[in-house]
Amino acid sequence: MISRPLEFYEAIHSNNNICSAILLEGKLTKVDVDQAWYFTQLRHPYLRMSLQSDDKLPFKLKFQEQDPAKSIPDVQFQFEIGPLTDDTWKKNLHEMTNQPRTNCPELWYFRLRSDSDLIHHQLFLMINHCGSDGIGVFAILDTFLDFLEKVLSREPIKKVTSQEFFNMQSHIPPNVAEIPSVKVAKPSLPPLKPQSNLDPNAPAHVSAIWFAFDKKRTNQLLSACKKHNVTNQAALTCAEMLAVSVNSLGISGLPHHVVICAPVNLRPYVTPPIGNENSVCGSSGLIWEQDLRAEMTLWSLLQETTRCIKKGLASRYPLKFRFDIMDRPDVMTSGMIDVTFMASSVGRTPIRQEYHGFKLLGVKVIAGAYDTPRVSSAGMVAHAYTVQDSFNVTFGYTDPSFTREWATKFTTIMETFLTVVAVDSGGNQSVRQFISKFG
Repeated sequence: MISRPLEFYEAIHSNNNICSAILLEGKLTKVDVDQAWYFTQLRHPYLRMSLQSDDKLPFKLKFQEQDPAKSIPDVQFQFEIGPLTDDTWKKNLHEMTNQPRTNCPELWYFRLRSDSDLIHHQLFLMINHCGSDGIGVFAILDTFLDFLEKVLSREPIKKVTSQEFFNMQSHIPPNVAEIPSVKVAKPSLPPLKPQSNLDPNAPAHVSAIWFAFDKKRTNQLLSACKKHNVTNQAALTCAEMLAVSVNSLGISGLPHHVVICAPVNLRPYVTPPIGNENSVCGSSGLIWEQDLRAEMTLWSLLQETTRCIKKGLASRYPLKFRFDIMDRPDVMTSGMIDVTFMASSVGRTPIRQEYHGFKLLGVKVIAGAYDTPRVSSAGMVAHAYTVQDSFNVTFGYTDPSFTREWATKFTTIMETFLTVVAVDSGGNQSVRQFISKFG
C-alpha cells in the first residue's frame, strides 16, 4: 500500500480540481457506473488514494492508498432525473468546480443527471489536481469509457493490471536541478486586471465559456497549422495573445512585449520517460518572452511562437521550473515573473470515436478551485483539447473579477482568430488588420 507525503508541487495543486462533463446516450444506471469505475480504480492507482492531513509533514498532507470502492459511496455520487440541456451541464460543471473542499474531501466525486427515460445522460466527474493533470484526467476518462463499454456489453473483464503512481519529482534528472534566470528582458504587458470598482476581498468563483469546431473545421485548422509548421499550442497561445492585446490597446499601443506561460507535459522528458496513459501530476510550466508587432502576419506570429516554444523545450527549462517551485517557492512569489497570460493545449485525447452499448456525444472540461477565491485573485486561462476529432476550447475566468459579457467578447476574439487561420489564406493578414476588426 502506497503511503507518501505530497511534494510541494502536488500540495499547491491540492486546492485545485479538474471537472469533466461526459455526455452519453444509451441505457445506463448507477450500478453500471459503479462497475466501470471499480475497474478504472484498479487500473489507475491515483484513484485509490485518499488525502490525509499530517501536521508533522512539510506540506501537511500525504497520500494513503486504500481499497478500491466496488460501489461508489453516496457522499461521492449524486444522482438526479431532469431535463438535459446545454445549460444543465454548464450549471453542474460550474457548481462542482467551485464547491468547497469540506463538501468533497475525497479525491474524486461523481454526479449523474439523466432524462426521465434514462436514455440520455450527463455524467460529471471531479478529480483533485494534486495527483493528476489534464492529460491524466483524459487517460482516466479513456479507461473508464473502455470499461463502461465492456460492462454494458456484458463482456467478461479479465484481471486488470495496475499502473504506477509516479512521483514526477523523483524522476527529474539531477543535472537540470539548477535555478535559471527568471527576470524578463524589458517591460512587458501586465496581466489583465479585474474590475476596479469591486471589493478585492469579495468572493469570486471560476466560470467558463466553451466553444468547439466540427470535424471539418478541426481538420482545416490542424492541416493549416501542419502546412505552416506551427503547433496547436502556438495556435491557442496566439489566439489568447491577440485577445489580450485587443483588451490592452487602450493602455499601450503595439508593439507589445508579452510574457507567456504554457503548461508542458513532462512525461517524455523525465528519466525514465512516462507514458501519457498514466494519471500523474505531470505538467510543469514553460515561460518565454515574445514581441507582438503590428506588421507581422498571423502566420509569422504563429511561427515565432512555435519557435519560442520549441526553444524552451530544447533548453529543458520546464524541468528546471518544476525543480524551482519545489525548492525555491520564492522564485514564483518574489515578483520577478509577471506573466501576461497562460494558455494550455492538452492536444488530441485518446477517447475513441465509437463505443458499443452507448453513444458518446462529447466531453467538456473546466479547471477550478476549491473554496471561494477572491476578486483580487483574478485569473483566466484557455484550455484546448481535441475529442473525437473535434477541437474544443474552454476559456476559464474568475467572476465577478471579469464579467460574463467581457469573457464572451474575449472568447469571440479567440474563436475568430482560430477560424481565420483554419482557412489558411486568412493567416496572411497582418496583426494590425486582425485587431482592427474589434475596434
